[in-house]
Amino acid sequence: GLTELAEQNTEGLNTTELQACIDNRETSEAVDSDNEIARENGVSATPTVFVNGDRVGNTNNLVSIIEDNYL
Repeated sequence: GLTELAEQNTEGLNTTELQACIDNRETSEAVDSDNEIARENGVSATPTVFVNGDRVGNTNNLVSIIEDNYL
């Protein structure tokens, strides 16, 4: 289903390469590792922004947050 969804929504997608990537054990392990890191850091949605290790809840004023707290 994932390959079909990607194919329907991505112009010029090489579905053979995509399926090979999905089937690759290294890819699966990398995704699992990234998911574990996200869980450990309280990330449950994307995008989630961190600045200097601090989670930024409201990214609408990200520049101001950085200027006020980190510069």
